Amino acid sequence: MALILGFNALNIATITTPGLIMLYQSIRIALEQDDQMPERRQFEIRENPEWRRWSEEIAGELSLRGVAFDSIAWDSETSG
Repeated sequence: MALILGFNALNIATITTPGLIMLYQSIRIALEQDDQMPERRQFEIRENPEWRRWSEEIAGELSLRGVAFDSIAWDSETSG
């Protein structure tokens, strides 16, 4: 298990595939909600680079497992 800033990080390889999909989709939903309300970003997904790093780790693990999924479009900020 990785140790980051004194906290144990999740070992992504040990999480079930449905769990990884749920986590990845949760990041996507939070990002979409932030982008729809740029004046009041509740989750601050774009402001915290750890969210992107974590989503990329999850996406990498899903790819290793051969799971098809829609990648998060980090470069396209939508506004509501």
